[in-house]
Amino acid sequence: MYDVAYQIWFICWTIFGAYLDLFKLFFISLLCFICTGVKRPWTESKKAAVGRHCLTSGDKLPGKAQILQCISSEPCLAGRTWKNIKDYCRSKMM
Repeated sequence: MYDVAYQIWFICWTIFGAYLDLFKLFFISLLCFICTGVKRPWTESKKAAVGRHCLTSGDKLPGKAQILQCISSEPCLAGRTWKNIKDYCRSKMM
């Protein structure tokens, strides 16, 4: 998403000029926030789906292949990336 924000900044810079140089960091971080959106809470069905497929090995984090298999077999996880699911598993194990 950082690349998208930088491209938007470059287009705005060509339009508005050097005034954006003063606010470059703020502007890019704001655009990154807009592009990524807000946090989405984990519903009970998503938690259960991850629990069935990824949290069965005890204290070991699931690999990318196992997470992608989980996403393909559970339609409720279609909006999540494999990194989102791995982060969820990591937070549940701590």
